[in-house]
Amino acid sequence: DLHPALFPHQRALNVRTLAQGKFCNGANTGLGKTLMQLDCCDQLVRETDKPALIIAPLAVSHQTAREAERFSIAARVIAEQSDIDGPGIYITNYQKLPRFNLDDFATICLDEGSAIKNDTGKWSTLIRDLAKDKPFRLSYSATFAPNDFAELGMQSEFLGVMSQKEMLAMFFTHDGHDQKGAWQLKGHAKRVKFWQWLSSWCALVRKPSDIGDYA
Repeated sequence: DLHPALFPHQRALNVRTLAQGKFCNGANTGLGKTLMQLDCCDQLVRETDKPALIIAPLAVSHQTAREAERFSIAARVIAEQSDIDGPGIYITNYQKLPRFNLDDFATICLDEGSAIKNDTGKWSTLIRDLAKDKPFRLSYSATFAPNDFAELGMQSEFLGVMSQKEMLAMFFTHDGHDQKGAWQLKGHAKRVKFWQWLSSWCALVRKPSDIGDYA
């Protein structure tokens, strides 16, 4: 039932996303994250008979709606809770999130999920609170942690896998020379375990061949 326009690597990622229900897709720029997230949300709307909400940056909301129209997937941009009229894919931006309570949604999908990288940031705290009981939580971004692995802890916490504090305590040590010291992975065994753990709920994909025999 996956969308016929998906390339093989996109199908593989969507099968895994839908099988797990809570997943981060870190496919690189140009690998088709928008179609992947639209297809996953479409599948979940049909499975749950409840609406899915894609939360995107302001400049991306209408772009996502245009992509949905291009691939004949029903989705529309909304501004507040009262715009919801039954099961379907709805798109809004981070700035409008306080206008929603999300009670009616089974699926919460973050477009540019790196927006919640800050532990005490406004959107990070609000999204984690609103989504904490949702059975399906998806996050998409090509830049989850370009400068700091610790940012991945926010994605883990959003999904309900492990809190950022637990992740840091288990896998990292802090360079305590100053207040801005960086978090560093612990010894070799811990590094292996960290990547195994990360790969259980997240796919960081530079090119299709990273995840299989794909061109």
